Amino acid sequence: MNYGGRQAGSVPADPRFSEVRGNGHMADSERFSYGGQFDIRSPQQIAVEDMDPLPDINFNSEGGYPIQLIRYIRSQHQYEICEEAVQELMKYDGKIGFTCIAGAYRTGKSFLMNRVLNIDSGAGFKVDYKVNACTEGIWMWSKPVYNEKDDSLIFFIDTEGANSVERDRTHDAKVFSLALLISSYFIYNSVGNIDEQAISNLSMVAEISRHIAIKAGVPSDEYSLSAYAPKFLWVLRDFVLEIQDTAGRRISAPQYLEMSLTDPAIVNKGSESTKRIRSTLISFLRDRDCITLVRPLDDEEKLKNAERTSTRYLRPEFLRGLNQIREKILDKCTPKQLNGNFVTPINFIAMLESYIQSINSGDVPTISTAWDYILKTEAENAFKSAKETYTTGLKKKFEDNTAKSAAQLYFAMMEIRDDALEMFYRLASTRTDSNSYFFELRDKLKEYIAGKEAKALEINEKLNITNCEDVVRPCFDKVENKIRVGDYRDDNLETFSQDLVEGMHRYSERTSGEAKCDVLVRFMESSFGLMMANIIDDIRQSLKTKSNANEREMARNQEKENEYRSQIKTLQDQNRTLDERVRKADEEKQRIEAQMRKLAADNERLAADLKAQVDKMKSMPKVNQSKEDELKFELKEAQTNLEAMKRENAQLKSKLTKKKGFCGL
Repeated sequence: MNYGGRQAGSVPADPRFSEVRGNGHMADSERFSYGGQFDIRSPQQIAVEDMDPLPDINFNSEGGYPIQLIRYIRSQHQYEICEEAVQELMKYDGKIGFTCIAGAYRTGKSFLMNRVLNIDSGAGFKVDYKVNACTEGIWMWSKPVYNEKDDSLIFFIDTEGANSVERDRTHDAKVFSLALLISSYFIYNSVGNIDEQAISNLSMVAEISRHIAIKAGVPSDEYSLSAYAPKFLWVLRDFVLEIQDTAGRRISAPQYLEMSLTDPAIVNKGSESTKRIRSTLISFLRDRDCITLVRPLDDEEKLKNAERTSTRYLRPEFLRGLNQIREKILDKCTPKQLNGNFVTPINFIAMLESYIQSINSGDVPTISTAWDYILKTEAENAFKSAKETYTTGLKKKFEDNTAKSAAQLYFAMMEIRDDALEMFYRLASTRTDSNSYFFELRDKLKEYIAGKEAKALEINEKLNITNCEDVVRPCFDKVENKIRVGDYRDDNLETFSQDLVEGMHRYSERTSGEAKCDVLVRFMESSFGLMMANIIDDIRQSLKTKSNANEREMARNQEKENEYRSQIKTLQDQNRTLDERVRKADEEKQRIEAQMRKLAADNERLAADLKAQVDKMKSMPKVNQSKEDELKFELKEAQTNLEAMKRENAQLKSKLTKKKGFCGL
């Protein structure tokens, strides 16, 4: 590796950093800051505090290996995703992040990534001390590191070095843009301090808006793109000098980065190109950090074989720096998101495919297009997996080729359907209202399931028919045998009925499906037809005989009914006659009673008159005999009339009594 690069130099003077208190120190609230506070500790404090190491952080990468993620096909000037990397990514699920390292070729990027991953002895990303670039395209370490903080997996990406004599600037820009689009945490590796040349090497950042767009056909500026930018860490390699400001005060690496980007005394000395690069870095990479690393080894010759040197032989200061980088990765490499949604491995592959398709077609990778492509691919993959799940489950349920009952079939289909829909909902996890692919393919899956269920019902019904046809004859062996020997007659139909019901019970227990009744009817018509016809004729004749007897009985009953009706009518007429006679008798009774009352009154009146005459006569003097005789004659005649009236009254009473007796009164 080339470790003979530039050395860190002093920072140009800037009067802004010369204001201190009389004792040479500033209060915390008064410190100037380039993204952090000045470190104005005493040399003794620095010596003691900086030597306190962080707890060792070990990225357990054992068992992993480098695989190419994106390959560049030189003859076609095209990029492609490597299938091996796709298969490796598909082994994982859940939230994922990507730490990507980039920088100029021959600056030790791959060596640094290997050491960050705790990989010794040349087993990691390819490293070579020759002058040609050894990393082509974009590579990935197959085994991710688990980040407990976010419950996510971190994949590590190594990119082809920029500014190689074997590649052109357009190729570098495409690889750099892809690395930025992929990353959650972007590590830029360079050698030496931040000077104009180091800034110039980041010229691709100034052109980022030409190589990445948010929406197709709509230009995007750096500030808009910053919402999609990764967190940025600038690693300054082989850094040997102490970082100070113009006042000689020690500052941190992040402050050094901010000072190099924003200090007017430094910026104004640069070219218009480097000013533009600085401005873009500030606008685009808003979450930025910096760290310095010393050389891993002091011996120049040993540096050439540093990749094969065991970690225990590397400088402690270098190892502390690696540990700090690991700490930053765990803190800053958050799960990859797009449009506010976590990117899963399958989403990441779809996103990468969209970007590469755009690059290969000469277009700019578009974030919104990639998101749309993710939604489409996610829904299509979910549909495909759910469809396969349903088909496999359905095939498994019917692999025994036996008929199912309606209940068995219903619960089996419900289980398979639920598994398939659960698979679709789990894989197509982005369910925003604007995701038309989700709803379209969900409905398509339901239609597919409905069609398969209809076909399954049809197949099951055919199996049921076959099963019914196989089962029906054995269930009625007893009946058939008795029919054959003529055991069933018209006078023992009860035995036939019992045997038939017994066979039907056996048949019902062993069969299912809508066709079971049809199969039974066809069987009975073909097997019991003649006997059933004879029995039916006998029954019909018996019913006819009974019907004739019933008709005669009904005729007799009708005659009796008519006779009863005639008698009732006669009685009703007699009753009406009696009612009339009773009415007339009542009237006669009332007339006779009136006559009797009149006769009684007349009798009383005559008796009174007679008595009066007698009394008168007694009181009168005697008259001649003839007059006396005349009066006696009148008296006798009156008495005779009175007796006649009494007899007539007695006759009327007798007649009335007889009428009452006759009418039952």
